[in-house]
Amino acid sequence: MTVGMFITSLRDSTVPIDDAVGWADAPEAMVRAAVAAREDMPVLVLERLADDPSESVACSVAGNRATPDAVLERLAGHASSSVRSAAAANPATPPPTLAHLARDTSEVPAVTLAALANPSTPIEVLIAAIAGTDPARRSRAACNPACPPAVLRRLAADSGTAHLAALNPATPAEILAAFVRDHDVAVRRCVAANPSLSPELRARLGRDPYPSIQRVAGEHTSDLPGSVVDALHTMPLDFRHALAGAPAAAAVLARLAGDTSAVTAALARNRSAPADVLRTLAASPDPTTRAGVAQNPACPASLADRLASDIHPAVRAAAADHPRLPGTTLARLAADPDPRVRARVVSGGDPRCDEATLRRAGADPDPKVRVAAALHARTPPDVLTALAIDRNRAVRQAAAHHPALPANANVVTRHP
Repeated sequence: MTVGMFITSLRDSTVPIDDAVGWADAPEAMVRAAVAAREDMPVLVLERLADDPSESVACSVAGNRATPDAVLERLAGHASSSVRSAAAANPATPPPTLAHLARDTSEVPAVTLAALANPSTPIEVLIAAIAGTDPARRSRAACNPACPPAVLRRLAADSGTAHLAALNPATPAEILAAFVRDHDVAVRRCVAANPSLSPELRARLGRDPYPSIQRVAGEHTSDLPGSVVDALHTMPLDFRHALAGAPAAAAVLARLAGDTSAVTAALARNRSAPADVLRTLAASPDPTTRAGVAQNPACPASLADRLASDIHPAVRAAAADHPRLPGTTLARLAADPDPRVRARVVSGGDPRCDEATLRRAGADPDPKVRVAAALHARTPPDVLTALAIDRNRAVRQAAAHHPALPANANVVTRHP
């Protein structure tokens, strides 16, 4: 299984909150950071993680809208500019703090630009930035949804800044409609990404002559007119492929379930895909589509469990990534006859791997599995010691660079 899949699931609330709280003391900083990013995390846990020695954990707390004001104000003065940037981008950060970060000329640009893009930053600060001469500051402020309509109209009338107004969700509807017909490709591409664009106009851009605009329109579609949904198969392939990965309405995504394999593979990975659509795709003849379903966190655990027995090893390997796969099934995959599946179970340093699985992987006959074990953060030191003198060079190198390798361990550097 890949650690990225588990971390993402932990961060986006796929993992139940009671289980997530238990990971707040995990030794891996990336796991604690994922916990700290959850808006349903208890305040006491967030306050404790705000003082975590890891910068990534503090960044997650600083970017969490559930973090108390007092903690956000403190993190806005953190020694790390990355943490200050996260606080500057957080809409929950108090406006006076945001105003200070946006105006501070001694601050690093990333922090001030994050504050200027924040909709909670005071309007007068935005207007001052737009009237200034710094192009980066002007752009960030112009794209801020809190930007006043009068200012947006002025930006839209200027060919040099029209694309900025096209991106802003607060731009008046009649201006967005005019942008859809604009001769400038960049302006049409920007308005295709505007979340305030009507479904009718989004569909029109989905048929734009430029494939890049079709793709942007598809990626940002949430809904479509009924007549377009009924004839979705007639829309350009680039639009449909991008739409398959978009957080669109269930009725829209359902119409893509019988599309080409490229489209269904993208749809299978979409976390917004309804469960009934995922069940349909799980029976697809295309193994890439079935693999997408198997590793999709939105896939019901029972369905992922069934796909873990798929005839195709790529599908079984993908199932190992599912965050709610039963432990008994995971253990079975760790002993799968295909080494690609066994390696996937321990690859990426996923913290759910138990010691028995890691020990078995460390003694696996396939070097790809042993390399994965040598790279895992929780592999026992004695296993690493054995892997450091493995007959395979790649295994030895992986073990030699592991921070948990005992200092007195023998490291063989010779070729096989």
